[in-house]
Amino acid sequence: MLVTKTLAYLAASFQDAVDYLDLSVNVSEQAQDIVGQWISKCVRTFVYTVSNLDTDNRLSALEQFDQILEDARGVFEAHKISNLSGERWIMNVTAHQFKVS
Repeated sequence: MLVTKTLAYLAASFQDAVDYLDLSVNVSEQAQDIVGQWISKCVRTFVYTVSNLDTDNRLSALEQFDQILEDARGVFEAHKISNLSGERWIMNVTAHQFKVS
């Protein structure tokens, strides 16, 4: 079941993927893993954005994704020395922002 939910977006089960990623955000927050929390927020918002590209919410979703990425960049920059995932995700944020533009 875990693999199914983790890969739900590949089967265009976007709401299942968003729900699972919401859970990931919450678990990371409870574990006080701020980098993991923001990684999950980025992925969650990416999936949400992809699911809305063909809807009237397209621009709103893209703006929300861009804002999440900008906020995440600050978190990742602040933790890049102590957390290698934070360092790596600085480049991921840049790549995603390129896609948004």
